[in-house]
Order: sequence, then structure tokens, then C-alpha cells
Amino acid sequence: RLARLKIYRSVLQKPAFTPERRGILAHLCLENLHLSGPGREEEDVTRAVAHAMRLFPLPLENPEAAAEAVREALLWFVRQPETPRLLRLGLREQGIIDASGNRLRADLLVPDEHEVVALDYKTGRPDPAHERQVRTYMTLAGTVLGKSARGVLVYLDERRIVEVAP
Repeated sequence: RLARLKIYRSVLQKPAFTPERRGILAHLCLENLHLSGPGREEEDVTRAVAHAMRLFPLPLENPEAAAEAVREALLWFVRQPETPRLLRLGLREQGIIDASGNRLRADLLVPDEHEVVALDYKTGRPDPAHERQVRTYMTLAGTVLGKSARGVLVYLDERRIVEVAP
């Protein structure tokens, strides 16, 4: 009698461009996005997307379409009036330790002479947990830096920026 063989499918085998995968790719792009000056946004975004696609760890059914979707979302973001300043001054993927010793990671912390901005990028749909997450970053960063804090959620898929109240 032969033993039965169970075959498990790895989630890495599914090439669909899910909101989670869009989020991973968008974050890779944003970690490496550096704006080189006015009028060069398309070139800068294209370079960041190409770099992120080389690093992207998951298979995609249509990598060109995935890259283009993220490129369009990032072009929208970099063309917002406050974005160049935030990216220029911001600390990307900044770690913060809370009072319990938990390590949290803000997508972008932007300290200036008056305040600190805690910014988080999201793909998919808005969720009240997103605002709670940013409020936590605001509280911790404001306390550590001794400044007032402002929170911002950037919903890339929806092309929407939401100010988070304290």
C-alpha cells in the first residue's frame, strides 16, 4: 500500500497583484524614491519603480501592468504640493520603540523646526485601524522629539490624502 501524498500550495505561487502585493511593491518604491528636482518626477518615479521591481520578492502574473499601476499612483503622490518637502526632509521606514518595548516602524517621519509629521502609505481600502496606527506614531514621535505632531495617511489606490486628528 502506498502512502498518500498531500500537496500544499504555497501562497508565493499565486501571481495575482493583490492589495497586499501592491502595498509591498509601493513601499519598496517609496523607500527608494528620491526626487531630483521640479519637472523630473516621471524620471524619478520610473527609476524607483524599476529598482523596486528588481527587488520584489513575489511572482507576478503581469509585472509590466503591476509596475505601471504603482508608477501611476506614485506620480499622483509626488505631484501633491507638500510631497517634495516631505520626501526631502523625511526619515523613511523609521523605527520607534513604544513604552512596552515594541518596535514600530513609520513609513515616513518628517521632523522640522515646528512639528513632526507621521506619514503612512496604504493600498487597498481605508480602515479605522490605519488612523489608530498613525496616532500611535504621532504620540511617540512627538514625545521623543518634544514637538507637536501631525498625522497623514496616503491612500495610493484611492489617490487620497487624509489628515489624522490627534
